[in-house]
Amino acid sequence: MIAAPLTPEALRAQIAGEVRRQRLARHLTQNALGQMTGLTRQTVIAIESGQPVSGQSLLAVMAALGLRAASTLPPAEKEPAPPTLKALMRAQRLRG
Repeated sequence: MIAAPLTPEALRAQIAGEVRRQRLARHLTQNALGQMTGLTRQTVIAIESGQPVSGQSLLAVMAALGLRAASTLPPAEKEPAPPTLKALMRAQRLRG
């Protein structure tokens, strides 16, 4: 079964957590990260709180921390593979 897509709020929350983890792992303050990116401390706080911010601000912080979208977001749910011809033929035989 395919899970429902994440809401924008849930995606922001996941990105926020990863940004905060990576900032702390690099021993950076919110102010220092803001200075590195040309953003205010308040913008960094907004990103780490999962609040809506501009894409440009989010990209600046992710670039400064060496993050890529693929490493920040959860893996996408894969749809089940379609049945193979062998499985379809077997199902047809079982039905008679």
